[in-house]
Amino acid sequence: MSAQEFAVQFGKVRVNTAIGGSLRILTASQRISAFDCVLPFEIENKGQILQAISAYFFTQTRDIVANHFVACLDSQSMLVRSGHVLPLEVIVRATLSGSLWRAYSSGGTAEVAHSFGIELPDGLKQHARFDAPVVTFTTKAAFGHDETVTFAQAIDHVDTWLKGNSNLQQSTTINAKELLAQVKGTAVRVFERGQELSHKAGLLLLDTKYEFALDDNQQLMLVDELHTPDASRFVDLQHFNEGRIEHLSKEWLREIVQKELTEWEKTAETLELNQPFVLRSFWERNNLRRRLAEGLAGQYQNLFSRFFPQLTPWDVIAPHLQPWPVDPVTVRQAESAQRLPAKILVIGNGGRDYTIASCIEKAAEVDVVYCWPGRDSWTGGKKASLGKISEEQLIAFCQQQNIGWAVFGPEIPIAQGLAEKLRAKNIPCLAPDLQGAMLESSKIHTKNILRQSGCPTAESWTLGWSELSSLSQNHVSHPVLDEYPYVLKYESLAAGKGVCLVRNAQERSEALAHFGENLPAWTQELATLAVDTFSKRQGEPQFLVEKLIHGKEISAIAVCNGEEFLLLPYAQDFKRRDDGQTGPNTGGMGSVCPVPISEKLDGQIVSVFKKTLKQLADDGHPYRGFLFAGLMVDDNDCAQVLEYNCRLGDPETQVILPSLGRDFLLSLWLTSRNMPWTRSLKQLGRFRHDRLSRCFVVIASPEYPNTAAPKRILKLPSQWPLGCEWIPSGVDAGAATSAGRIGGVLCSAETEKRAVEGAYAGVAQICFEGTPASAPHYRTDVCFPRLNKESLPQ
Repeated sequence: MSAQEFAVQFGKVRVNTAIGGSLRILTASQRISAFDCVLPFEIENKGQILQAISAYFFTQTRDIVANHFVACLDSQSMLVRSGHVLPLEVIVRATLSGSLWRAYSSGGTAEVAHSFGIELPDGLKQHARFDAPVVTFTTKAAFGHDETVTFAQAIDHVDTWLKGNSNLQQSTTINAKELLAQVKGTAVRVFERGQELSHKAGLLLLDTKYEFALDDNQQLMLVDELHTPDASRFVDLQHFNEGRIEHLSKEWLREIVQKELTEWEKTAETLELNQPFVLRSFWERNNLRRRLAEGLAGQYQNLFSRFFPQLTPWDVIAPHLQPWPVDPVTVRQAESAQRLPAKILVIGNGGRDYTIASCIEKAAEVDVVYCWPGRDSWTGGKKASLGKISEEQLIAFCQQQNIGWAVFGPEIPIAQGLAEKLRAKNIPCLAPDLQGAMLESSKIHTKNILRQSGCPTAESWTLGWSELSSLSQNHVSHPVLDEYPYVLKYESLAAGKGVCLVRNAQERSEALAHFGENLPAWTQELATLAVDTFSKRQGEPQFLVEKLIHGKEISAIAVCNGEEFLLLPYAQDFKRRDDGQTGPNTGGMGSVCPVPISEKLDGQIVSVFKKTLKQLADDGHPYRGFLFAGLMVDDNDCAQVLEYNCRLGDPETQVILPSLGRDFLLSLWLTSRNMPWTRSLKQLGRFRHDRLSRCFVVIASPEYPNTAAPKRILKLPSQWPLGCEWIPSGVDAGAATSAGRIGGVLCSAETEKRAVEGAYAGVAQICFEGTPASAPHYRTDVCFPRLNKESLPQ
């Protein structure tokens, strides 16, 4: 097999490589993950110890339940069976410790019952031992916090997962409630076996997490790791009985870091642990990085020695060794080719660009995502805003910091040639070349491509500004301009202000006045663009007069790599300022995803992308990057292409990207380097997503978009409703607004109705500071096409 045929997933501490035939290779690294991030140091022998302990416990529990372990390939690489991994982690506890204790100590039995769905008596102390193991469930977050769920909520999660898994849909025998009951009982039995073996080593297993999967025969099996110090809390049994707690697991590190943070007075209150870029100075404090690395390595070795006196990890691994089923050099080459760079640049400072950076920072191998210019308010995760440095300073910074990849958000920097300048410095860029950028920068060029490729689009005519303005000034009739209604479009970039709907003579006069007022600024900006346009060729601004077509708009976006492409989930944008699609056009007041469409319409969209990309390739300019097709769909489900954009949409990005996984990032990375996609990508057809419904409601200044908005101080809630998050766009440090569109609330839920309700519940908690507090502007009808007005929150 070639390196291109392996699908690689980079976890926080493991690399998971699919090698075909339902087999995978799990390679344990020396990295340590805690506080929802990979910490900036490694632990000596950690990978070998974790592999040895997992191999041992997998063999010791096979009489209870099957597992994915097949063999060891070397000291850190394990051959395992693939499976359909359940979307939940199972936590089994012997004592009142960890997150369960935190909930119990802060909110009592009521909080435990609400959050965990279990009943505990009053009056318990920390680390109190239970009469029988207690089982709870959490969701599995790719980045950030796992969320505790009750058994009933866990059933809903698994039920949604079963219905969305095409490989399991044919079965009518799997019931979510029965499956979780089996998981719960199995987890307790495995835990009891682990406790039995721990006691023999003089240890107490406080708690542990398990992951389960269904194999191809839909039988339950254990996966991931088993009873390792990364996944379990171990203490000395005699010390525990004497009231002394010293952890022989990752918990040892957590406790020290929490103590150090408390002592770090000035920053402990304002910084979170999952900000590794900001906290670099923290890790260097009092040699903390070295002390933690050496101390935890000692604790892991101590734990290992308790289970295996006089043995090394290799002694435990050796009996399970078998030859590699594939060439290990090729596997490592595949991992190297698919590994994202440690330092990445995202261009932009809007909500779309914030979401792009948030998506990329989920990758475990990424250390920092620099944003240019970004915003001071973009904190958390791995983001670091560069501010308003010049383009020359940016390029110099990229070279000095060894930036490995640049991803573009807005269209202007692409059209100005920044991607070409970065590529000249050997920095791969996710952006089309200047020829590809013409699809957005020149609407007349796009019309020509659509006609040549045979894609359906509205009938149109081209007029220069001199002719248009002359007609306006002299009140001369015109066979095209007098045939209402139509859409009048400035052919190049106009920051969303270059399109006017014309239904009568009055609106025609208003449109021409609007263009006359804005053309000086547009023409000035056109001069800064490196991309070619029809207006440049003609020596004056050019306009499209396009026949008005009616219907609903659909946003279809694909990642394109020459003639290959993968579609993102379909979304719908709400462009007008006010309810009912009324008021002036805006940059977008909300969006929903995924939008359900018919097979007929889906087929048309696929055809549009195929024809367009083939035409571009035949012209000698294969397109690489995001391609956004704005489509108008009539009542007969027939689509026509309104326009192309050479980037992601805003606010569509906010509802699309959170649903995507590693396949999406890999396609972007390979495309940026002009490399062919892996076989697993080519077989997808379109990107996999998590099947959650998402609704994003934008909040704006009351003046938007008619006049400039004064600065206001935004007041956000301290805690968002379940499934909600705040995505900023026009907000700077100190919560000061700096643009008409300020940001928005995204809600992810298992149903469309819950997504809409959650987003509006979040929006209702936002206001501007003042006496009295005032509310921002937002639309109240952002919803999925299948929801009627009565479905919306009142």
